Amino acid sequence: MHTIIVMGLNTGGLAAIRAFRNKPNIRIVGMTHTPSEIGYYSRYLSEKVVMPHPGKDEDKFISFMKSKIEEIK
Repeated sequence: MHTIIVMGLNTGGLAAIRAFRNKPNIRIVGMTHTPSEIGYYSRYLSEKVVMPHPGKDEDKFISFMKSKIEEIK
């Protein structure tokens, strides 16, 4: 199974989610620092993740992303 990570879940992210929704063996992980973005509520997401804001705490964001990528592997 392959995993697609979509970061930013406004209209562009939602379009990406919908583009992969019917692909076999694809797991879609939606990541945002703002859970009010419309794509966060998509039924096509396999997992929803609220991540640290990259502009407000870069070190925390980088650490979070490294651990998330290791978890997904």
